[in-house]
Amino acid sequence: MSYQPLDWNQELLLRLKNDKINIVSLYEQLDLSSVERFSFDRALAICNFLNLNNIEKPVVLDLGSSGGVFSFALRVTLNAHVTAVDDDRYINIQKENEQSSIMMMRERLEKCKIDRVIPVNSSIEDFLHTLPPFPVYDVVLLLNILHHFYTGYGQMSQHGKMNWGEKVEILRKIGLITKKYLFFEINSLVINDYEKYLTDIMYAGEFKSLEYVSRSVATDGKVRAIWCFKK
Repeated sequence: MSYQPLDWNQELLLRLKNDKINIVSLYEQLDLSSVERFSFDRALAICNFLNLNNIEKPVVLDLGSSGGVFSFALRVTLNAHVTAVDDDRYINIQKENEQSSIMMMRERLEKCKIDRVIPVNSSIEDFLHTLPPFPVYDVVLLLNILHHFYTGYGQMSQHGKMNWGEKVEILRKIGLITKKYLFFEINSLVINDYEKYLTDIMYAGEFKSLEYVSRSVATDGKVRAIWCFKK
């Protein structure tokens, strides 16, 4: 599902390259829709965090990449190599009339001539099963997607809901493939125990520490926190 309707163009890419992570400047001079602004805010907060930690040219895995805002921001600001994974499960289950997320990303990549972002049309589970059990990615993004493994996809469907063992295996695999940082964000309104998600990731993924990154206001007006799990 895409929450990211911004028209990516050469002007936006140039501003990202020149201004890097100057969020205020970008907001003042770019016409961002309200939905896109929320995604852009989070993307630049992550870029800022990585920049402050001297991360350059990271190999990134964007799980649940939607239309590509996070993937593109990391590619342009940090010269990252990004693998972006998503499918249209939510759109199909909800019977929504929206453009395919991966199709949207591919069109944007071609239009803006962006390289080193590889869109993969796959479920997260299937993609993770193809990876070797050792660190492959410097940075992994797990943004507003994990709750589907706990509650299912769609408002009226439990499709994709996993049992405890399946969830632990997914989180363990994500931990194994992460070299440095896993960024996590979730809508606290859709879950019953926010701390449980943090604890599950921490221990199942065998991360050493957890750091608060930033917060952003989501489309529902609620504040969401971005966390970074560290190896």
